Amino acid sequence: MKLILLLAVSCLALHNGKGAPRTAVYKFVRCNPEGGKANCVTQQSAEMAWSPDLPAKLPASTAQYLEAEPGYEICREKRKERNKWMRSIQR
Repeated sequence: MKLILLLAVSCLALHNGKGAPRTAVYKFVRCNPEGGKANCVTQQSAEMAWSPDLPAKLPASTAQYLEAEPGYEICREKRKERNKWMRSIQR
């Protein structure tokens, strides 16, 4: 009985209470190969209201019609890499 109670309390404590997602974005990779390098950037669409009617995946041909910009996480990582590189050449 104590084990079941502990399990129930643990499950309730770990539940974040956020519920179902309310917004969605499509993420995809756009590449511009040049000189043996892929030059890929992760793009993401604008945030939209989530609906069960939204397809989980889009055909690649629809990416050209999305108003997309580089994903925030990717920009942040690229900025970190650039800053690290700048510090290394300043030494």
